[in-house]
Amino acid sequence: MIAHQDCDAIEPAHEALSDQIERDLAREGIDAVAATPAWETEAWLFLWPAAAPEVVRSWTAPSQHGRWVGRIENAKEAYRKALRPSTSRVYTESDAPRIVAKACELGLIDAPDARSDSFERFRRALLSMTL
Repeated sequence: MIAHQDCDAIEPAHEALSDQIERDLAREGIDAVAATPAWETEAWLFLWPAAAPEVVRSWTAPSQHGRWVGRIENAKEAYRKALRPSTSRVYTESDAPRIVAKACELGLIDAPDARSDSFERFRRALLSMTL
């Protein structure tokens, strides 16, 4: 099981929250991986800038090349602003799954353009799970 909760705080806040979620679920007999993006899910979307314009052609790739995106406060607003010129369609949370799917399709998931310790923790936990 994957249990998602935004941290609403910058990294390393995800560590304590992830540990708490996984511990609480383990007490209930549930083997889970916590998906706890620093601040909001949109911080992770900055990892794959090439995916967004493939989903909505008028969006600009929101590059944070080499930056530590887990330290961006109000990540959703920052991502929305980075994506669009004033004449483009506005990003909404419902766009996130399509952007991640496109990042997977383009082979970008394992080659992030920026740094996010919360994503790396989630990725490592997923890879270590036995199915």
